[in-house]
Amino acid sequence: MEDRAGESISIDITHRKQTNHINETIVSSIREEMEDTNRSEARAHGGECISIDITHSNETHHTGETHHTSETLVSYIKEKMEDLSSIAFIYKVPEEIRQGKESRYTPNKISIGPSHYKDPVLKTLEDHKWMYLNALVSRKPKPKPEAGWDNKAVQARALNPEENLVVCVKALKEMEHRARKCYKENIDLTSDQFVQMMLVDGCFIIELFLRYSIKALRRPNDPIFATPNFLSELRCDFILLENQIPLFVLHDLFKAVPIPEQCTQTFNELAFRFFTNILPGDRQVVKEKFCQEGYHLLDLIRHCMLPTFPKELPIKREPPPKQLESATKLRKWGIKFKSARAKSLLDVKFANGVLAIPLLKYHSCLEKLLWNLIVFERLHFDDTQYITSYAFLMGCLINAHNDVKLLGQQEILSNFKEKKDEIANLFGKIKEEVRVKDSYYLRLYEQVNDYRRIPRVGWKKSQRDQVVQPSSPKWYIIAILLLLLTFVGTFFSVLSFCLHL
Repeated sequence: MEDRAGESISIDITHRKQTNHINETIVSSIREEMEDTNRSEARAHGGECISIDITHSNETHHTGETHHTSETLVSYIKEKMEDLSSIAFIYKVPEEIRQGKESRYTPNKISIGPSHYKDPVLKTLEDHKWMYLNALVSRKPKPKPEAGWDNKAVQARALNPEENLVVCVKALKEMEHRARKCYKENIDLTSDQFVQMMLVDGCFIIELFLRYSIKALRRPNDPIFATPNFLSELRCDFILLENQIPLFVLHDLFKAVPIPEQCTQTFNELAFRFFTNILPGDRQVVKEKFCQEGYHLLDLIRHCMLPTFPKELPIKREPPPKQLESATKLRKWGIKFKSARAKSLLDVKFANGVLAIPLLKYHSCLEKLLWNLIVFERLHFDDTQYITSYAFLMGCLINAHNDVKLLGQQEILSNFKEKKDEIANLFGKIKEEVRVKDSYYLRLYEQVNDYRRIPRVGWKKSQRDQVVQPSSPKWYIIAILLLLLTFVGTFFSVLSFCLHL
């Protein structure tokens, strides 16, 4: 028994050393990459390198046989529970959807997550990610007076960036299994590669959001902020379905890294500020929705766009219409349009012959945002496809640039004057390619269809058109009669005058 106990202790201590060695190897690899990148940046800008002091302590590595056995059991149970309860929510766009339309779903500037990891086309910003990581883990953090925080320990970590890396790597190692389960497709990366990818990409996003919100953190000649439209292109890449990492990874990293004193916002509030220019709807309502939980950044944007009204079901037994006519055709039928002051972009209403639609701002990311949300809803949601329903509704209304002009004049579309053909082309393709499984607007379709069927509406409009239409045959007859009467009157007046002479 003593020999077996000794053997067990020996095995546990050996396993413990191997685990710690793996974490140390990851940190060492990341540290060396950061130092190489830092030296390159310093040479480029004529500055000095930031050295990272290396301190190792193995005193905390030996916690005893019982403690290690408990940790192993807890880890096994945790992974088992995650296997049973986890839901995949990050997808690769299916080939049948992607084929011939790669630009809708492929990043142009930066890779986030495993789908486009190490893509040579996107390698330009890889060094920049490491620069941002170095800046983030080397920053002096703000004091945290909350219970459970030791300010002396926090300040000590600020003097040793490697300690911050150790904390981050440890946190990512603990959530690695759960994070992998968030991806629908298998991830062909080793544990070290996966953890390093999550660390570099996650810290890049956090540092970018911090610099966007706090101008004092920006460095001179940073191309992301110095190059026109660079931030806009990054936003477009951050909203792609294939370019996501789980939101809980970003939240846990945000807790682990040193946050600057100037920052008083949560991670979601920083993200809201970064995306606010492309978020439609009432700003306060959108901010409240954006600060709730979500799967990833794209899902946060989807959540803040959801309607505030419950879905209305058709009231007739006959199948409701599945679409509407174009805006210009509906106007000919007597239906009016107006811009609605609503809390959500999807709060479209029809009443008394008026279709009230909230303002949609056209921007450079709109096309990618809509297509990626449509695919996300198709792959992940079995119930009502809200964003898809809205995109299809707008696709029905907008068939040509005349429809764009009409909706723009009614302040339903903004930034449309120079983009009429682009907007018409976008929504035309959506109507052509998208099939809505369970539309949110079936009752609205029914209401519009019922309204245009009322005979008196068409009759009154026809009468009104005839009254004001100068080219009508009735007007020609009336004009001829007036001329004849005038001629006859003039004739008799002249005749009477002659007879009196």
